[in-house]
Parts: sequence; C-alpha cells; structure tokens
Amino acid sequence: MNWRRRWIGIRGQIWLLLVVVILGVASVTAGIAARSQRISIIEERKLRGESVLRSWSSLCRERVLSDETVNLSMWDFIDVLMGGERSVVEVYLVDTSGTYLMHNIQAMVGTRPVATDSVNGWLAAGSGSFEEDDSTGARLRFQQTLDVSGRRLGLAGVVFSAAGIEEGVQGSVRRILFFAGLIALVGLVLASLLVYQVSRPIHLLVEGVRKFGERFDPEHPESANVKIEFRAFNEIADVRDSFNEMTAALQKSLAEKKALKEESGYLRLQATTDALTELFNKRQFEEDFPTLVDLAATRSRPLCLIMMDMDRFKLLNDTLGHAAGDDALRCLAQSIRARTRNSERAYRLGGDEFVVVSTGTGLEDARAIAGRISEDYEQRKNADNPSTISYGVVAYDGKCSHQDLLHAADQEMYRVKRQKKAGR
Repeated sequence: MNWRRRWIGIRGQIWLLLVVVILGVASVTAGIAARSQRISIIEERKLRGESVLRSWSSLCRERVLSDETVNLSMWDFIDVLMGGERSVVEVYLVDTSGTYLMHNIQAMVGTRPVATDSVNGWLAAGSGSFEEDDSTGARLRFQQTLDVSGRRLGLAGVVFSAAGIEEGVQGSVRRILFFAGLIALVGLVLASLLVYQVSRPIHLLVEGVRKFGERFDPEHPESANVKIEFRAFNEIADVRDSFNEMTAALQKSLAEKKALKEESGYLRLQATTDALTELFNKRQFEEDFPTLVDLAATRSRPLCLIMMDMDRFKLLNDTLGHAAGDDALRCLAQSIRARTRNSERAYRLGGDEFVVVSTGTGLEDARAIAGRISEDYEQRKNADNPSTISYGVVAYDGKCSHQDLLHAADQEMYRVKRQKKAGR
C-alpha cells in the first residue's frame, strides 16, 4: 500500500494533471490547426482550380464555336494537366444536350453519362465551384458556362479530388500529436524532477513523524531525539526545521521534567523514609494512619495494628556499642520486610519502636505475622545480641479513633513487656 499511496499521491496527481493538460492542449491545437489547414488547402485548391478552369474554358469556347483545329491543343492540355496535377480527376466539356464533347477519358467523348440527372444538375448550376461528396469520395468541381450572344452552348469543367486535402490535414494532425508527445515526454521528465524535489522531502517528513510516533515515550526523553535530514531551500525546509526544533525542545523539556521528578522523588523518599532501616518514618505514619483507619471504617474492612519494641536495647548499646544497636535495628527491619505482605505497611516511629499496619487481616492472623517477625529476628541477629522483640496487636473495632487505636496497641505492647519481664 505504501507504493500505491506514493504514486497515487502528489507524484501521480501532478503527472496525471500534466498528461491531461498536454493532451488536452494538443487535441485542441490539432483540431484548430486541422480546421485552419483544411480551409487553407481548399482555398489554395480553389485558386488553382479557377486558374486551370480559365485556361480550359478558353479552349472549350473555341471548340464549341466549331473550331476543330483546337482539338489537338485540348488533348495536349488534358495530358499535361492530368500528368502535372495529380489531384485532377476529371476534365470535361459538355454540350447543352449532356453529351461529352471532350473528356480526359477518350472513350467518354460523344457519350452521355449514365447519371443524366447529375449532368442536368451541372448544367442547371452553371458557373462556380462546388464541394461534392459521393461514392468516389470528396471532390471540388469547377465549372464555367460557355455562352455566346446570350445563348448557352456548353459547360466546361474541371474536378479536383479532395482526398489530398484530408491526407494533408491528417498529416498535420499526426505531426502536431507527435510533437505534443515529445513535449509531453519532456514535460514528464521535468515533472519527475520537480515531483521528486517536492515529494521526497514530504515522504521523509512523513517517515520522520511516523518514526517519532512509534518510538516516543514520555518516560524516556531520548525517545524524542528524532531529526529529519534532507536538503531543501523552500517552505518544506521550514517544516523540517520546525519539526526538528519541536523534537529538540520536547526532549529537553522531558529531560528536565525527568530530572525534576527524580529529584522530587528523592526528596520525597528522604522526607518519608527512615535512613537507617529504609522503612517509612514517623512523619509518614502520621500521614497514612488516619487515612487507613477511615478507609477501614468506610469499607467495613478489618484492620490490625502491630506495635513492636526491642527488649534490652539500651543494654545492647551500652555493652556492644551504638554500631551494634544500629545493626540490630536493620536486622529487625529486614525481618519485618521478609515476613509481611503487600497489604502491610511498616514504620519506624523512632529509637527501637516499630509499627506495622495490616489491612484486611484479622486479629489472629496479625498475631501470627508478629510472631513470625519475632522468630525471623532471632535467626538474623548476631549471637552476642541480647535483645528480643515484644509486640502488642490490636484490632480496629470500626468505632474508635486512630489515636485510641494507637494508644491501645501501645498499652498492649507494654503489657506484654511487663509480662515477659515478670516471667524472667
């Protein structure tokens, strides 16, 4: 389909228009020229016919006046005329009875033609030039009446064939069409060059736009790096430059937007993430928790809050140093990420205090999650780390506020801590 669109497009349209115009002009020109030449040839043939008729009628006048000595001159005249004028088809002298007194065909002399009506028509028509068209073809008949003292004695005539006229006209038409064909060929060659200079840049522009549409991705600024390259010094070059400027500006804008997005994302990450554990921080918890509680109340979905705290964390820092304490905090964060699902969100509120919000989870399942986190921590921590995990798990009843739910989880955690401390 691409080649079809290309050739039926600008190139095909210009060629078709050029051919139609050239053929139209050639046809009109040929028609006008043929008509003009036909008129010109007929006029020239009439002049020649009238000139021949004058000479012939002069001889015929002497013949009808019974000057028999002129017969030889008349036959010589006929021989010269028939041999020199190929377009002359008939020379005759007819008396008033319709009998041929002289004819270029000697056998016709003294006879009356079969078509007597035609002879009577000639006699009635008298002098003049006439265009005829019969079974023998188109003709020009030139006649001169022979009158003496007001009495008609006969009729002299010369007939020219019009076939040569039509042949000449057709020859002219053929020459005109031949030269029109040459002009059309030259025009097509020039049009090809012109169309190539116009259609090729347009084709490259279309290909560039198509390529841009296929590879452009707003998330990748380099995908807008599409340039159209071709040499042109007209308005199409302005379109090319405008397109290249647009893609360059778009690429720059997307690069700046991406950089700004990355920078804002990094700043957002710093503002909402705990640097040590890479969990969400207290600020993010204070932003998320009221929303999560409201959603649970609106949609009647279960929500549990797991509050965690390290036992003997101060002892760990005092005996093994703060580096060991930071390592313990990172171990707990890893255990939380390893033992929670996508429906749980974990936060470090500060120090050794952590909280996990579990949506869509019942109380028993939430306690199981907390237990798995504690067990995973025991496996991850260093052997000389004396700390353990205490946790309190509470379920949202659909009525209390988020502050009350947080306070209840905190109380439950401290209850567990006291119970563990009492059991030692």
